[in-house]
Amino acid sequence: MKNKNILIFSVLAVGLFYGCVKELKKEGVYEKTTLKGRVVEESGNAPMDWVTVQVTDDESVIVQTTTNDNGEFSLEVDYGSINPDSYLYMERQTDSSVAWKKLSLKGVGKSEYNYGNIFFSQSIPEVETSAITNVLTNSAVCGGNIISDGGKTIIRRGICWSTSGNPQVDLNETVDASNLGIGSYTCTMTGLTPNTTYFVRAFAVNTEGLSYGEKKTFTTPQYTLDGWLAYGQITSVTSWGLTNGGIDEWAVMFPANLVSEYAGWYITKVKVCFEEIETYTLRIYEGGITSPSLLKKTGVYDISSTGWKNLLVEPGYALNASTSLWISLGLEYEAGLYPKCAVGGINNHNARWGHVNNGQWYDVYNNNGGEDLCWTIRAYVTDGAKEKELEMGLPANLMSDQDAPSVAPLKSWDGYMVTPDVSTMTQTKVSDKRKP
Repeated sequence: MKNKNILIFSVLAVGLFYGCVKELKKEGVYEKTTLKGRVVEESGNAPMDWVTVQVTDDESVIVQTTTNDNGEFSLEVDYGSINPDSYLYMERQTDSSVAWKKLSLKGVGKSEYNYGNIFFSQSIPEVETSAITNVLTNSAVCGGNIISDGGKTIIRRGICWSTSGNPQVDLNETVDASNLGIGSYTCTMTGLTPNTTYFVRAFAVNTEGLSYGEKKTFTTPQYTLDGWLAYGQITSVTSWGLTNGGIDEWAVMFPANLVSEYAGWYITKVKVCFEEIETYTLRIYEGGITSPSLLKKTGVYDISSTGWKNLLVEPGYALNASTSLWISLGLEYEAGLYPKCAVGGINNHNARWGHVNNGQWYDVYNNNGGEDLCWTIRAYVTDGAKEKELEMGLPANLMSDQDAPSVAPLKSWDGYMVTPDVSTMTQTKVSDKRKP
């Protein structure tokens, strides 16, 4: 009896379904609709090929096609696959921009619906990518400058980055929400991986599309498990000097976050590559971002041969791991000498500070025609049991003591608690030049 009731119910259900379908067709409602149209430029009516056309509900793409050379498209929509949130979406994408348009679905339930000419606007913003700064082991700063909003309201702006190809929004991005108008902005990338090359570009979004600025690249400093901290993997060394000679001081700066793990440790030697046989002054400073704040130690060394030398710090200098560390070499020399040594740049201004004739500190990149470089200065740090080095520009396989003899200072190191009088300093623009 039970099976008989199920059979009767099934027959009634099937009959009701086919009755409904028959009624729908009777009223002119079709299960599938062919949507057609022609996408043309808003100005000039020129056909637009390679425009992606979709029916979507933002959760999934229901059906998709691409316009032909004449800007035409045709796609078939299943009546049962759409819902009240479905709409017609068009997008044209290039390497540097994405323009889009949204339309409501029309003609669904009919056999065919033609949208006719669909005028597609490409009034998207114009944005530039700013310079990359403050590159650390796990973060870096970049930004953009919105030159034009495309005549539409800016709704989002920021930067995006990746380790390959062209960075895309919604993958790795930082959004600047402080102001959504035309102008410059700055963002910080965080969670980066040490010793990794990244690509970054700015982006801006208005109500009709998205545009990207030019792609730029940078490499985060290296950190390896065996205790080395490094700012590059470059081995070739080139000598440098001032155009007119003078009192020259060149330095590297290690930000506080790179030395924070060395609280209570000591700098016992500084390794440098020399090109000229001269008497050099080594200085250690604490604090400062664009110039050193507090001179803590100084020593004088007579260099009798060129190449790599370990300058002994006697006694060892107790490292303040709560602030930045500056290490510099100083010398007064004549034009035609090239005492400084540098390796290829690593896009980090902390590796290339300069200081001439008691003037202000400057980024050598800006005074040398935009040529990136990295001074060959590094510090050897020990707690008596473990040993580490802070280094810019050299790989780990060049960090052994065997490749550089030790040099003792001409006189004992003296401690200093001196704050330079910045108010009396005047900037002297003297270019650094590579040895010909």
